[in-house]
Amino acid sequence: MIWHYLTTIAAAMLITLPFQVNGSQCNEKSWNASLKVQQELDEAYNLHASRFNQFLKLHQDQPFLFQEFSADEIHSLWSTNNASYLEHMNAQIKASTTIIDLIDNERSAIEPLSEEASHQQDKWLTISRHCQTNGKMINMISGLDYAQLNQALIRDISILLRKLDTLQSRYLKEVEALESSRPKPLED
Repeated sequence: MIWHYLTTIAAAMLITLPFQVNGSQCNEKSWNASLKVQQELDEAYNLHASRFNQFLKLHQDQPFLFQEFSADEIHSLWSTNNASYLEHMNAQIKASTTIIDLIDNERSAIEPLSEEASHQQDKWLTISRHCQTNGKMINMISGLDYAQLNQALIRDISILLRKLDTLQSRYLKEVEALESSRPKPLED
């Protein structure tokens, strides 16, 4: 995940590549604009990867009652009417629900990055073709490298979304286990 940061540093060094004036998209202005967008995209991904790591830390630190106790044991805890148990289980439901919502928000923020990376990949391929047409082989190869990096970024985004789904499913199981084990109120 940190390699996207290193790509940005390498991109900054490549800004000094020699450019000739002709070539509709193989020029310094187009190159620098693409590098700027690339850097912003990499920074956005790295931010979300860091947030995932925070979610993962929370997940690792939080005991899940559905793993610690059977459904019958959880039902018994609810049935004791012990204020401490009830408070703890309600707090667990609330905390899990909050994290589920936060993961939903994070997914919503990450999903557009895949399309942005795909667009950026296309942009680098176009620049690379223009550089090839104009005989700027070093620039063409660099453009292809950036296109490949964006392909890898698209895969990383997909993996990150799946990991968030996995974490979220654990919290959903926790809420479901606690809610389904809660005694139903008696009907008159």
